[in-house]
Amino acid sequence: MVLILKRAVVQEATLIPDRRSGISAERAEIMTTQMSGIPRTKTSIAELLEAVRCHALLVTRDDKTRDLMTRLLKIDHIQVNLCSELPTAAKHVCKLKLDAVIVDLATGPDSLGLVSKIRGTTSNRGAVVCAICDCDADVRAAFRAGATCALRRPLTHSSALRMLRAIYPFLLQERRRYFRCPIQCTCICIGADGRKCTGTAINLSDQGMCIESPDVLGIGETAQIIFTLPGALQQVMVQGEACWSRSGRLGITFAGDSRACAPIHEWLSREFEEAINYSAQCNLEDHGRPHSPISTSPHLIDKERDVQPI
Repeated sequence: MVLILKRAVVQEATLIPDRRSGISAERAEIMTTQMSGIPRTKTSIAELLEAVRCHALLVTRDDKTRDLMTRLLKIDHIQVNLCSELPTAAKHVCKLKLDAVIVDLATGPDSLGLVSKIRGTTSNRGAVVCAICDCDADVRAAFRAGATCALRRPLTHSSALRMLRAIYPFLLQERRRYFRCPIQCTCICIGADGRKCTGTAINLSDQGMCIESPDVLGIGETAQIIFTLPGALQQVMVQGEACWSRSGRLGITFAGDSRACAPIHEWLSREFEEAINYSAQCNLEDHGRPHSPISTSPHLIDKERDVQPI
């Protein structure tokens, strides 16, 4: 097995468990005290943990490769989208927001074309792309097409595990870049003509926010958006532009002075990090170890001799 990375990885990361099945009242109370002291319901906690969950597309026709990679990705609670046909995979790349795409170059003659296509998309051009290769020529071709890393056959549990350990920090970086945090806070929109409307912000990102309001701004209309971030004391005032409106909801894109958005960026980074740390703690409490391929548990990384290569 040969794992080749185009750039060095010098950090490790924790993993995010799937909490959609429900969170106890005791666990919710613990999270409230640990995460900025913001009151949260079980539903809001589950929504936050889901918002930081990474998503991957696995493209392969080989059953053993599919089973191995799916099993390890799900240990990490990464949402896995499976695909065995290149045209279908290309549609997924255009429609879904992905943090990683793993492409088995043996899937078809246009597998390298799929790698190149990913780098040409708007939402997924920064995604981690791993190519599973059969030979050195495939490795070189994969890098020319834009792959982040290449994994050589034969594959084993340990070789795939080391790859996931190496690329996971990059997955987190990509997930943070598009992180949309569920919130509940009152906001005031003041239009260019002085008209005011009040609404409730239901999610927030570095680029904008979604507001529920009976008073809708016109598409393209600019406004001052005033609100207080949950757990903060100081109000935030940013310039925004209405980019869409439907069913009583309004999409706002932030514009104007980027310095006004600095408190938002800092707050989102803190929420993202705390959600991940909380998830890791839940894994330790529930299982006595990190439920993660980053784990140094012997049963995860020291059993290569017991696993047959693919």
